[in-house]
Amino acid sequence: MLNQLAYSDLIPVVDGGLAVEPFPDHGMRNATWRAHVITPGRPCLQCNGQIDGAQVARDRAGLFDNEAYIKSAGLKVPSRENVSLLAPAVTASMLGQFVSLTVAPGGLGIPDPLRFSLSTHTLEHMPVETLAGCGYEQATGAGDQRPTLTKQHAAADAARSGREARARTARVRTGRIAQNVIESASTAIQRIWVHF
Repeated sequence: MLNQLAYSDLIPVVDGGLAVEPFPDHGMRNATWRAHVITPGRPCLQCNGQIDGAQVARDRAGLFDNEAYIKSAGLKVPSRENVSLLAPAVTASMLGQFVSLTVAPGGLGIPDPLRFSLSTHTLEHMPVETLAGCGYEQATGAGDQRPTLTKQHAAADAARSGREARARTARVRTGRIAQNVIESASTAIQRIWVHF
């Protein structure tokens, strides 16, 4: 969903991830983390290799919660490493991406996706490019014409309908009018007060 919103709704996404690689005897072989900005003109999460479309489809279908599927597919049961001590490093990397997006230090703007390897203490710029025919990039600015991001949710639809119905009542409309009058009067009083 975030991948699609970054392009169709023009909302930049700062994304990051962390992977821990254990030794067979439970020691840590390595930990790597990545941070990148997803926005038009930059590779999407699928193009930069952060997500795999086939894996996303399996996850949405709930297959990764099904131990029988995991065993029959020859996959490893998802591990449960505690990554809380490394999470601040990922957050710092993502904050750096956000600052680069909003302030462009040195006039350089957003860097390529970055990957840090804990075992070698190296930071790598990953020069990835948008793949030809990327559906996310082609949907740039599509807004409300984008494909539906989620399934219909009856409870959410009912809550929205109820909220809209309550917003149309005379009491709510009268309250909004009164609020607008109060805000306008307050603004006018502040302007007069400034002139004194």
